[in-house]
Amino acid sequence: MRKMKSICRAIKLGCVFVILTLCIVSCKRSIPRTISLFGVDVRGLNYSIIDQIDSWSPNGDGEYYLRADLDTTQVERIEQLKLRMLENGAKKLPIEENSIVGRINQYRDNAPGKGLYILNIDSKDNRDYRALIFDEIKHELIVIIEIF
Repeated sequence: MRKMKSICRAIKLGCVFVILTLCIVSCKRSIPRTISLFGVDVRGLNYSIIDQIDSWSPNGDGEYYLRADLDTTQVERIEQLKLRMLENGAKKLPIEENSIVGRINQYRDNAPGKGLYILNIDSKDNRDYRALIFDEIKHELIVIIEIF
C-alpha cells in the first residue's frame, strides 16, 4: 500500500515537473514570435529578460511589456537586428509621436539618436499601439503592446 502511494506521488511530481518545463520553454519561445510582429527576427540573439508583463482583461484590453538586456558580445547579431529594424521602417530615437498615451512615454526622451524604434498605431484609436524599441546605450530591446 505504501509502495503504491510512493509511486503515485512520484508520478504526480513528474507531471508537475513536465508541466513547469513546458511552460518555461513555451514562454521563452513566444518572445521571438512577439517580436516577429514587427518583421524582425531575433532567433539566435542571446538576451536576458529584465522585466515582463502580460496583463489582459476579459474584454481584450491590456498590455504586453518586455524589456530584455542583449548580450553585448554578439556585435554582429546586434548589427543584424538594427538592419532588420531599419528594413521594416524603424526611426531613430527619440520617439517623435506625441499623441500616444501609456507606457511608451517613459521611453520618449531615451537616447536621442542612439537607438531605433518601430511604432504601429491603430488608425481608429491612437491609444492602441505596438512598439519595438532598441536602446543602443543600454543595449536593451523593449516591446510594448497596449490596447485600451
